[in-house]
Amino acid sequence: MTTALAAIAVLISLAALTVALWQGNSNRRSAVAAEDSAVTSRESSDHARESAAHAKASAEAAARVAQAETDRDHEAYTPPLNGRFLTDSRGTGNRDLIYVFSLDRDYEIRAVLTSANGIGTTDRTVVPRRRPKNGYEVAIQAWPQGSKQSDWAWLLVRFWPPVPQEGRARPWVCRCGQTVDAGDHEGHWDWRIPVRPPQPAVRVG
Repeated sequence: MTTALAAIAVLISLAALTVALWQGNSNRRSAVAAEDSAVTSRESSDHARESAAHAKASAEAAARVAQAETDRDHEAYTPPLNGRFLTDSRGTGNRDLIYVFSLDRDYEIRAVLTSANGIGTTDRTVVPRRRPKNGYEVAIQAWPQGSKQSDWAWLLVRFWPPVPQEGRARPWVCRCGQTVDAGDHEGHWDWRIPVRPPQPAVRVG
């Protein structure tokens, strides 16, 4: 009887040991699986961050390319500075100092004469006059014989893309995104030209 009870006890102990070993293995497998899952999660997070960084870099590169294209577009439409100061008598005997220039496309144009100190009360707005072959002239002031220096220090010529005519589309636009309407304080493009005595006198017009 005692031997039988001892045998039963041994069997029970072996069964308990087997269960404990199985449970331990199961726990270890769970722990390994949990660690693998954590590693996979970290790797996924790292990949997500790398993807976000690449996407941001790509977006920034695309923005730089787009900005470069609009800058080139804006630069391409910049009126070429090609004018000069002349005297114009128009056959009247009264000489005027004028500034003449030419353009290769239509613009809205305003011109402002500014005194040396640039104070607004001494500024004068003038309207450029059309000349043949896409030419323009800005009347500066009377220029009697013997004149040496203008009353004005600067000529500011401001340009905008042309405004659309009634029933017609705007002839062309600048894609840079800046304001395009004439009358702003600053032009879409500006010339700032020091007023100089005239070059050799010619009769104009």
